[in-house]
Amino acid sequence: MKKRYSLRKGESGQTLIFVAIMLLFIGLIIPSLLALTFTSHRSAQTREQKMTSFYAADAGVEAAIRQLMNESLFPTPPPLPTPVTFELNVNDRNVSVVIEEPPGTPTYYKITSKADITSYTAKGFGGGTTAIEAYLFTTTYNAFDNAITSRGNVNIQPGVTVDGPLQYGGTLDNKGTIIGNYFHRDVITWPTAQEFYAYYWPEVENYPLAQGTIDVKDTSSIGPGYTEGDLEIGSSDNKEVRTATLQGTVYVKGNLDIGKAGGSLVQPFELDLNFHTIYVTGSLTMSNVVQLTGSGCLIAVGDVIFAPKAQTSSDDFVFVMSVEGEVQFQPSANFNGALAGDVNIQLQPGGAPTFTFTNVGKKSLLGFPVSMIARVDSKLQTYIIKE
Repeated sequence: MKKRYSLRKGESGQTLIFVAIMLLFIGLIIPSLLALTFTSHRSAQTREQKMTSFYAADAGVEAAIRQLMNESLFPTPPPLPTPVTFELNVNDRNVSVVIEEPPGTPTYYKITSKADITSYTAKGFGGGTTAIEAYLFTTTYNAFDNAITSRGNVNIQPGVTVDGPLQYGGTLDNKGTIIGNYFHRDVITWPTAQEFYAYYWPEVENYPLAQGTIDVKDTSSIGPGYTEGDLEIGSSDNKEVRTATLQGTVYVKGNLDIGKAGGSLVQPFELDLNFHTIYVTGSLTMSNVVQLTGSGCLIAVGDVIFAPKAQTSSDDFVFVMSVEGEVQFQPSANFNGALAGDVNIQLQPGGAPTFTFTNVGKKSLLGFPVSMIARVDSKLQTYIIKE
């Protein structure tokens, strides 16, 4: 049996009214929702475009840093007489970059990178630029440009005059006289023994030298070549002052004793570095029976006791370095060159000598890997200046 439905009195037309109300409500809500959705979408697109422009400007900062780190400027960055400008295109944005060195502030560079977003004006995203202002703070050192470079302390004893700039990471105990600038600045990076090995070993690996001792009475030339174990270099000639000249890199796998050798090798002699390097994996000792001449490098992984008659001329440049130990500097005459030590550099009077730093062009002829001793450590600060 079917049920019957019927409208009560007064109910006719209510469904139509309900439908009309719902349609009116939807008509009022849907446009607002569509407008909100469209606005959110446009806002998201705008944020995306601004973020893309920010990344483009940031890429300009990175490009500026790469240019500053280029060999043409670093590791010893010169002052920038005029701003350096260049342009690049990143993410379809034209990016203009300006590098400046503010006057009187040699330790940082100002980088301004602007990404142009006017190309999006036609799409309704607005124009203008996104710009980043960055400051690159640098810690620069080059041991060839300092009289003394130390990651540790520097001790200068009474009666010693140091004529040249000093850079140290620890403390300065100065009882002598310093002519020139001296400053505390951390030397964060430092060449390693492995780096020196990779540089010098290929020069000598095919040239073994006499093992144990080298008597300059019997030879006037030393090197190129290497020795296994400790080496002593000295003279047994008590009648004549002999001269030994380096003819290439001398690589000692052990300790090296020059002029203070045992037995009969204790006579005075002259050692001409001749623009070459002595590299020692252990410690290096040079006594005052050695008359050191010429330009060159004396490098030891361990301690260096340097006490020759170092009457080098103003045209000579001698670089003395301890990679992991201490340099005890005790010459008995004036010295021209530079010292680098990992822990301490001790200057002893030994006749009240003058230690003179000579920044001569000849140091480029020493066969030393300059890029290993000249480093730049940097810290970057950035600010968004306009969006």
